[in-house]
Amino acid sequence: MPKNWINKIISFATIIFLSGGCIPLLKETSKDNLPDTVSITLPESSKHFVNRFPENYAGPSDDSEFFNVNQYEIDFNQKKTVVFEHGKHTFKIPHVSSITAYENRSHNPFLGIDEFDMFSNLGKSSNVSDEEARQNFYNLIRQMHQAGWTDLISRSAPRIKHDRKNASAFFELEDGRIKAKPITGIPTAIELTPEEWKKLPNLAQIGTLYAEGVLVEFMLGKDGSEQYRDQYGNGQYALQITVKAYWDFLRLHVQEEFGKPGYREALDKELRLRSKERKKMEDKARAEGFEIDESYQDPPIPPLIALPRDGSR
Repeated sequence: MPKNWINKIISFATIIFLSGGCIPLLKETSKDNLPDTVSITLPESSKHFVNRFPENYAGPSDDSEFFNVNQYEIDFNQKKTVVFEHGKHTFKIPHVSSITAYENRSHNPFLGIDEFDMFSNLGKSSNVSDEEARQNFYNLIRQMHQAGWTDLISRSAPRIKHDRKNASAFFELEDGRIKAKPITGIPTAIELTPEEWKKLPNLAQIGTLYAEGVLVEFMLGKDGSEQYRDQYGNGQYALQITVKAYWDFLRLHVQEEFGKPGYREALDKELRLRSKERKKMEDKARAEGFEIDESYQDPPIPPLIALPRDGSR
């Protein structure tokens, strides 16, 4: 089972809990010694990451080495603003309750953490109106757009323009709910209306952003049950933000060759095949009346930056 599926299973349970589910949200415990704002970055080792939060790391879980992937969870007593440090692409995520880092120490060269999962409320309280949650989500997206993050298009998917004219290529209404079509979900460049937002299902994937070797994915947790809305009609929302190294995203295409001398050649060959698939899909999309964004360029293949195994970075 691929690691990303394992993460989604874990995230499903976590997001249901954070967004209400059948269990009310717990009250925050006493204040911790951390500042209100903390930072993370890529690349860094798990040891370097954990050493910054000694009071908030409970140690490895029983399945921390499941499928050779170690996970390191940091839980905050009080919500934090997390800054992802990425040069001119740095951005802030408010109301974060936890960060989980994933690292495969068997990688050669040693590349450190390849993914962070964070969980954030879409407001200061656990219950917010649909419109407040929508506005807070797109405030985050606008901040990232201004910092140079753009929607990623899968290399085997057609480069359909991300605008309202082509919106039906990305999502449709099914039984009164919005169903996302492509792998990367609904593009962040198409801002959902209040009515569309209300029709999103729980665990909807809303876009994948890219900037200089890093991907950021968003999954929305929402409790649609009326019994969990408060007296003002506010519901419970949670947002899972996944920050991922782009090299790890590409690694899955040629898993068996990863770390070998011929890795780059094998990946180039695979991506050429993906390009042929894209052309066929773009021809089909044009025939269906969709516009193709000829200016879109796939991100370059990032170098594998080795880290010291002593955790000094």
